[in-house]
Amino acid sequence: MTERRAVIAMHNPSLRELMKVRMEMLDYDPISCTNADELRTALSTPTDALVMDLNFERPGAVDDEPARNAYASAVTLNQNVKMVAVSGKAETVSLGRRTFEDNDHVEIKSNVDSSYTFLSEFFA
Repeated sequence: MTERRAVIAMHNPSLRELMKVRMEMLDYDPISCTNADELRTALSTPTDALVMDLNFERPGAVDDEPARNAYASAVTLNQNVKMVAVSGKAETVSLGRRTFEDNDHVEIKSNVDSSYTFLSEFFA
């Protein structure tokens, strides 16, 4: 079986670690990113899954540019890449949902849904 690769980019270190463990449980090789440079480096290799804050490195901002850019970069190397992007800020979630509304490979969540069931269904 080919190893599947997941990139995780979240503000909160505890949530980043939780997502890493969840993706490992789904047989992904997770790469954790703590800043934009690490994210760019991780996305220079084909990726199967992306789990990130919509406004990565811009906590509190009503901004989905980090997620848009990350997804655009990832999809150039794997057109089937899937992304779950999250934010605790309702305005940012609304913006992300408008941006990705026609994309079946992207799910926008209002908070980190760490349920194994959701992730296992989406990233199956």
